[in-house]
Amino acid sequence: MVTVPYTGAVPPIGIVRLAGNGTGGVRIDTEGGEYLVTEVDQTNSLVTFLLQ
Repeated sequence: MVTVPYTGAVPPIGIVRLAGNGTGGVRIDTEGGEYLVTEVDQTNSLVTFLLQ
């Protein structure tokens, strides 16, 4: 499991396509890899997901 910052739309819990955002975090991207998002901290713009 990793926790990183996200930019753009808030990722939902579940299987989400994510890609790097160019600043050390991730963003939702229809062309990105599929990851299991388990936690979202909207206050601090952090997302926790299973890194396979």
